[in-house]
This record gives sequence, structure tokens and C-alpha cells, in this order.
Amino acid sequence: MAKIDITNFFSGISFSDRIGKEGSFFIGKSVNLFNPSHYGYMCPGPESVLITNTISEVNAKSVIDDFNKKMYFADTAGRIMEVSTVTNLATFGTVFPHTVSPHGAHAGPAKITDLVIYNIGTDLDRLMYAWNDGVDGDIGAYNISAGSFDDDYMSTVPSGAGVLDRVQPHPMLQWGENGFLYIVDGGDIEAFDGKNSVFTENKLQLPLGYLAYALFDAGEFLGICARKIMVDYGTDYSGLFTG
Repeated sequence: MAKIDITNFFSGISFSDRIGKEGSFFIGKSVNLFNPSHYGYMCPGPESVLITNTISEVNAKSVIDDFNKKMYFADTAGRIMEVSTVTNLATFGTVFPHTVSPHGAHAGPAKITDLVIYNIGTDLDRLMYAWNDGVDGDIGAYNISAGSFDDDYMSTVPSGAGVLDRVQPHPMLQWGENGFLYIVDGGDIEAFDGKNSVFTENKLQLPLGYLAYALFDAGEFLGICARKIMVDYGTDYSGLFTG
């Protein structure tokens, strides 16, 4: 009499109507790559949730404020959006979405190039946002607890205040070694000491012809990724700086 020998009965079992072979996953609505109960295995993901107030478009910049359970996005029209990480609802009202105001009579619109959460001399964090308006740029600050924006914070508030001269992206990084916020401005690296409210322009100047485009924390060093601009092509470099 013939019999069926199943050596791995549970292979591919799921609530899907399709049973896959071992090493495959079911065809479903969503998947979670990080199974909280069994690390290293996929599992069914959460059901999709409709966000009642939707955001039509965003650029690549976003940041999560874990303490306040918020996520902030920047769109292509110089606006900052807020979404609750608890309810998945976007905030729409008198504060959000916030449109960054260009400097003086500059036409704009402002282009937001980076977002970070940073502490400015108090126990409360701020949302710092770097932007350009086609002529120059600045670092704005959003007081999360007070719900107020200051678009030209870095050029008006701290000691040594100044604008960002280059109309290029301004990546930012809080370096763990000293807690300063470092800001890319073309071939210059600016530094902001939030604890003492001191802004230092040209903390580091790259050699002529180099443009920085990213920063990374390398322990006791501040890592800088730069591009050497040449007539026909660009060459990428990375280096380390301490100071």
C-alpha cells in the first residue's frame, strides 16, 4: 500500500491560499522583514492603514523624533510635514504644513536639503532643517514643545550667526565626540555648538575644487565625503577630521 512521507509538513504554511516551498514566502498584502518573535525570519506584516490627511509628495529627507513619537518630512515645495508615529495621522492646521520663507526679497521657493533632531542648549530637542532659496541658505529651528518655527535661526540667533553661502545641499551631523552639529556648505564645514549657542563658519575648509556631500561619525574623527570637481568628471573621496 502506498503512503505519503512528508518530512517537513510546515514548510511554507501560512494563512495565504497558496502554499510555497521551503525558502519561499506566501503571497499576501504585506510582509515584516523583522519578526519580533523569531529574529532572522520574515512574518506577515501589519494591515495597511489609510492616512486621512495625505501628503502628495515628499523628497528624500525625513527624520523621526522618538521621544515625541513624530516623523517629519520635507516636500519639494519647501514645506515641512508632521506625522504621528502612533496614529499614522498627518498634522494639518495652523502649524503644519510649514512653508519655509526665503531670505529677504529672494524669490525662492526654499529647497529643504536635510532634517535632524538636535538639542539647543536646553533639555528639549529641536527639529533643525537646512535649506536654500536659490541665492543662499540657512538652518531653521522648530521648537517642538512650543510649536514655533524660526526659519533663519542660524543667521540671526547664535553668536557668530551667518548664512550658508553655497546654493547646494547642506547635510548635517551631530558628532558624538563633542556634540556639535556640523553642516556642509560646499567646500566648507560649519560647526554649531548648541549647548553654548555658538556658530563657527569655516570650521574646516576643504582644498580648492572639493565639495563635501556627506558627513559620518567615525568615533574620535568626523568623517567627510567629498567630490573633486573637474572639467569633465568628478572624483569621490572620503577623509577624516578631528577638531
